[in-house]
Formats: sequence, structure tokens, C-alpha cells
Amino acid sequence: MTSGRHSGIALGIWAALLILCMIASCFERLEFSKRRDIRPLGGWDENHYFAWSRSLIVDGDLEFRDDFEFLASLRGVSPLSETFREALAHTEPTPTGHFPNKYGVGTAVLGSPGLLLARAAVVMHGSDQVHPQASIYMLGHLLSLVVVGFMGLLGSWFLLRRLSFCERTSTLAVTLVALGTPLWGYIWFWTGMAHAAGFAAIVWFALASHAWWGAVVSGKPMVGLLMRAALMGGALGLAMLVRYPNAVAALLPFSLVVTAWLGAEADVRGRLLRGAVASLPVAAVASIVAFLPQMLAWKAVYGSYLLYSYEGEQIHHVPVHALQVLIGTRNSLLLWSPLVVAAVLGLAVAPRELRGWAVGGGLVLVAFLWIYGSWEAYSLGSSFGMRGFVDASAFWMIGVAGLLRWSEQGKGRRVAILLACALCTAWSIWMLGATRAAVQRMDEPFAGGALVTEAPRIARQLGVDCMRPFRNPSRLYPLMTPDVSRIGAQ
Repeated sequence: MTSGRHSGIALGIWAALLILCMIASCFERLEFSKRRDIRPLGGWDENHYFAWSRSLIVDGDLEFRDDFEFLASLRGVSPLSETFREALAHTEPTPTGHFPNKYGVGTAVLGSPGLLLARAAVVMHGSDQVHPQASIYMLGHLLSLVVVGFMGLLGSWFLLRRLSFCERTSTLAVTLVALGTPLWGYIWFWTGMAHAAGFAAIVWFALASHAWWGAVVSGKPMVGLLMRAALMGGALGLAMLVRYPNAVAALLPFSLVVTAWLGAEADVRGRLLRGAVASLPVAAVASIVAFLPQMLAWKAVYGSYLLYSYEGEQIHHVPVHALQVLIGTRNSLLLWSPLVVAAVLGLAVAPRELRGWAVGGGLVLVAFLWIYGSWEAYSLGSSFGMRGFVDASAFWMIGVAGLLRWSEQGKGRRVAILLACALCTAWSIWMLGATRAAVQRMDEPFAGGALVTEAPRIARQLGVDCMRPFRNPSRLYPLMTPDVSRIGAQ
């Protein structure tokens, strides 16, 4: 099979999966149930992300109390409704009188194209006849995030190709990491969370970093270099908008500069240093400009352009929980996603031409470990696996691709590595099925033997989830929920 045909088939499969994922999201969110008024977006985090854009686009304000009062009044969605009732009763307003929202606005920004289309459809239909919390708004937001997640997968493939990996290796590395880490779960099932969006944003940042670094190395004219630097900085700012810890991705371009400088001749060192010194400040300014929506949102809601919105949550100065993050019994990295071992090995054996990317990726991953290991709530609550690392999945992909390339030096080595990667990926898929079947409950200790004794239940759940796009619900909630409905009345 030619490489072009191979890539065409792979991209066709991913496009089909995108369509199936969008269909599945529609059916799951709209399937009717007599036990509840409506199916809400998801849990606590998802509704806070969504509140940023829905309040602004639909209501024309940033008064989240309307959103949360609606969720608190819903019938049949406990414990979510109880959680919001408790929060509404005991949460103090911000200095500007708003209900607080500590989460970043980036997920709302990336979900807004679909929400804007939904709003346009409602206006044409007659907005006074449609409930301000109608299902069409939630669905527009979610479908945009599904597309963003798949754009991240496609961008990862292009990134690996730009790093000189062959099409087959690039396709295999993206597929293994998508299925062998929590990434696929946060694209397919928990789309409303910020991680698929954060993953895509860091992929775009890595692609922009590659373009910028190519301009530095080749001595491109200053205008082209500065434009690439601005694009790189803007992508970093977007990643920070989605999740604040993503700021550590900035370690990548610095690593590219330092590792190349250390290995270069004296005359080349000067050119590299001049290009970096001239362009990195532009990237820094661009990242601040891209982060401005968050600062404006903080000003509107909290009365300050700069804010630490997670005040009250205990964060240590050192990663005292690093071992628990790596191999603890609650959502740990290695226990839920052992494929990352292969990724780390791949970064370690990276060839010289990829050393800057390997060092940069390794530093970003260590920085993530430091951040989440320093957080008292290191397991990140209701999660599938160590979800904090999902945003950095591009670096796992680079590592896995590096290990696959290294394995080509011997047939036996390649078979062993492919088999090990396949087993690790199968384990992560099994853990996903166990989580979906509530055998492995989120933020509870590792289920252990239940993962074996409940094997039929887990296998049945995996089968049901694979058939999600092909379900034909007998009744759906209306997209444009009538404003005269009794939603939230009981």
C-alpha cells in the first residue's frame, strides 16, 4: 500500500469517527426520559465552562446565577441539582455582585461557533418562543468541542509528519495515544470538559512552534519570523485560556533554543540566539493579547484584571503528591494509562534532530507532574484517569512515535514494542469500559479484582458504547425547548 493511500484511508476513518461521535452526542443528550425534565450538559465543571458563553450569547450578561438556578430546579438529575442548590445557598457573591466562576473561558470560546449558530437558528425561529436554556444551545456548544477535539487529532498527525515521522508511524502513534490514555474518553464521552479543547490548543501551539523554529534555524526574514512568533504566542494564550496550567507549554520553544544552541557551532549559535531574542518577546506579547478575554471576564465578574480564581483550594509549593499522581490508587497516570511508559522511553531514545522536542516535551510533562502533584486535590475529583495530562497528549504522541521508529532497528524489537503498546492500549480501553459501567467509580480507589469478576458487565458496556451512534431513540427532547414548558418547575 502506498503511503498516500494509507494516509487517505486513515484520515477517512477519523472523519467517519468524527461524524459518529457527533451523532452519538446528539442522541445521548436528546434521548427522552420521563424521570427528568431535560438532560443537562454534564457535571459541575462542564456547566461552569458552558455558562460563560451561554450567559453572554443568549442572555447578554455574565450573571451565572440564572444558569445555576435552572440546574438546581431540574427534576431527576440529582445529585447535580442538589450540588447547585447547595452552592447557591452558601456561595458568597463576588465584589461585583456576580456568582463566581473560577474556570477559564477558553472552552467557552472554542465551543462558541456552534452556540452562535444555534442562537441564529433560535432567532430565526422566534427567540421569544424558546427557553433560554434550550437543548439546542447545549448541543451547539458540545458539537463544536467534538470538532475541536478531532482537529487536535488531525493536527497531531500533521505535527508528527513535520517532525519527519512516516505516515504509518504517525497514524499509529496518534491512534495508540488517543485510545491508550484518557484522551478518547474526553472526546467521545465527556466532551463538555476542557481537556479535548486544551489538547487541541497545545497541538496548535506545537505546530506554530515548529513553524517558528524552522524560521529561526533557516534565517528567514525578520517579518516572517515575527509573524510566526506572534502565531505561536497566540496559540499559547489560547491554551492558557482553556486551562491555566497549560502555560507551562512555553517550555517547548525555550528548550528548542537551548538544546540547539548547545549543539551548534559558534557562528550558528549567534544566528539562533539573535532570532530567538528578537522573536520571543513578540510571542510573549501575543500570548498576553490572546489571554485578554480571560482578564476582561475576571474584570467583569470579580472586578480585577488579574486574579487567582482557585483561592481556597490548597496547593503546596512542592509536588508532595507526585507518587500518587504517578502510581496511586486514585486516577493515577501509570495505573490507568501504562502506555505513557512507552512514550517516556520514546522521548529518551529520540534521535539528535528531535532532541529539542524530546527535552521540551519532557519538561512540559514534568511541569504538569509538579503542578498536579502539588495540588491537594491531586486526583482532580470525578475523573477518568489522570485527566490533567490529557492537554499534553501531543507530547505522549511524539514519544510513542519515537519509540516506534526506534523499534524499526530489529524485527523482534518491533514485534515486542507493538505488542506491549497494544496491551497497554487495551488496558486503558478496559478501564474506560469499567468506568462507564461504574465498576471503577470516578475518584474512588482502584477497583482491583472487580475488573476481572465484573468482566461480562464491562464488556457489555463497551459494546453498548460502540453502538452509541447507531441507537434509534423512540423519543427525543425538542431542540428548541418551548419557553412555556414546565422545565424546572418541580
